[in-house]
Amino acid sequence: MRHIGTNDCNGGRYRCSDTFQTAGKFPYDYRPVQERSAGRAGRPGIVIAVFAVTLLAASPPAAAFPLDCAYVARGGELEPHGPCARIEDDVPHIDPAHLARMTFEGGLAEIRIGGAGTGGGIAYVRRDGRAVSVFILDNGPDYFREGLVRGLRHGKLIYYDRALRPVIVTGYDWGYPFDHGRAEVCTGCKEQRLDDEHSTMGGGRWAVIDRKGRVRASARRR
Repeated sequence: MRHIGTNDCNGGRYRCSDTFQTAGKFPYDYRPVQERSAGRAGRPGIVIAVFAVTLLAASPPAAAFPLDCAYVARGGELEPHGPCARIEDDVPHIDPAHLARMTFEGGLAEIRIGGAGTGGGIAYVRRDGRAVSVFILDNGPDYFREGLVRGLRHGKLIYYDRALRPVIVTGYDWGYPFDHGRAEVCTGCKEQRLDDEHSTMGGGRWAVIDRKGRVRASARRR
């Protein structure tokens, strides 16, 4: 038993420019800019109408990202930022407006999604929005070891690389990080609390796999 820590718009009258918004509810702000032409007066009413219609068409509905999030915004610290995510097919999807505010290190940002029973947890997300849920370790996201990080999808263990691509997709329920090209994994193992801050995984069947997911040896029952 091992111990772990826990174009043009309106018939050519206006030019549309898109500006990525760093605050507010909508990810994009499409602003019609009136062209200047000789002998043609401006029509502010149409400007407002085009702005409103385009903005509504470009903006995702509020219900599209119902899960609350916490992340480190640029120049800030880890704190709640309200609804910003949803989970589909056990994969996190992040509101682009919130992506624009996040602090990225090494091309990744850490985000905490929802609460108990929401299917959320802790995820890594790239600047382009690709995200994966990962193990929770020491009250934060799992660490990359030998270039891989652990996650679960539909209850099964996956090792992802730093681009958040699935490198080793397994049928196991849990596993340790890779160490010298090997990782101990288990089926039917359960979390066992040791105290308020620590837990261990025990029971079930254990094996040792390589970086191709092949079984290299059996491991003793824990």
